[in-house]
Amino acid sequence: MFIRPTKRWYGRRDGDQHAKGLYMLVACDRPGGELRAIVRSVQMDQCGHFMMGHFKVTGYAKITVSGGFGSDGLPKSKDDVGALWDRMIQIPQDIANAYWKDSSGHNEVGNKAPDFAEWANVNFKTLTKPMLGRALRVQGVVNV
Repeated sequence: MFIRPTKRWYGRRDGDQHAKGLYMLVACDRPGGELRAIVRSVQMDQCGHFMMGHFKVTGYAKITVSGGFGSDGLPKSKDDVGALWDRMIQIPQDIANAYWKDSSGHNEVGNKAPDFAEWANVNFKTLTKPMLGRALRVQGVVNV
């Protein structure tokens, strides 16, 4: 999901839409389990009825994302993000629990989007440049 207003949004004469901004990719280890996030700049383009783009992190494969969180309102799986999982930052348990309880699922981030965006903006520097091999303190969560 875009965590701040997009830098650039435009539509073409043919109706296609495009948006570019800071995007938070969310992944989970299992349904109902731990959520982790990382933020990068992503350009999304309309592909049929979907907004799709590529999430790139230097040294890792490109990850195709669509809709909110990367998988049409659902988090990507740990397998989808591969080795990037270890570089992602754990989302606080209270926000993760609220997502799993209140989320309506497919194609919708749900009413918890403002909580995710607020958390992401507070922890922006950590989410955009995670450090490897060092403990990170993020709103009461410690990643090692």
